[in-house]
Amino acid sequence: MSVVVLILVSRHEKNISAQQPQARADSWIQSPYGHPQRSQSYQCPSCQRSCSSHPLIKSLLQDDQTGFPKRWRLLTADAYHSVFKGPKKSVDKFFTVLWVSNGLCRSRLGMAVAKKHLKRAVDRNLIKRVIRESFRHRKQDLSGADIVVLSRRGLKADDRKRLRVAMDRHWDRVARQLSNENST
Repeated sequence: MSVVVLILVSRHEKNISAQQPQARADSWIQSPYGHPQRSQSYQCPSCQRSCSSHPLIKSLLQDDQTGFPKRWRLLTADAYHSVFKGPKKSVDKFFTVLWVSNGLCRSRLGMAVAKKHLKRAVDRNLIKRVIRESFRHRKQDLSGADIVVLSRRGLKADDRKRLRVAMDRHWDRVARQLSNENST
């Protein structure tokens, strides 16, 4: 992934000094950037470091470690319809997992947690977080599949551990079937 950093330059740039201001001995400001307790190892990225070593840019580049970027999601209605057309299924008392091969080298996840099954938005969001986190940890085993996870009636958001175990069982089934498809 490439990152483009734009630097905005005012038209009065010629009036700005290129030298760093010197900290005065009687000043309460101890560093050029203003805060006496700030770590001196941190420098302005445009002055001292390349952009890729800046903490904010580094976190954006490392989306494989955290978060749930768009390339891992089913984003369009057509993507969901392609899964619903002719899926393979894995069902238990908490979830129904549908999947199809997508011809890509990565897997993508979609979720449908029904308001009919979980009335409170807090509970629906918790279920989605459990599903996303479980998927993120197992995505390397599931490559090449578009997956939709559906909630089932009677799903309770009170026991995250049981939900995670249920999702791990589904991911095992999906991974086993995907490996069987790829070996033939």
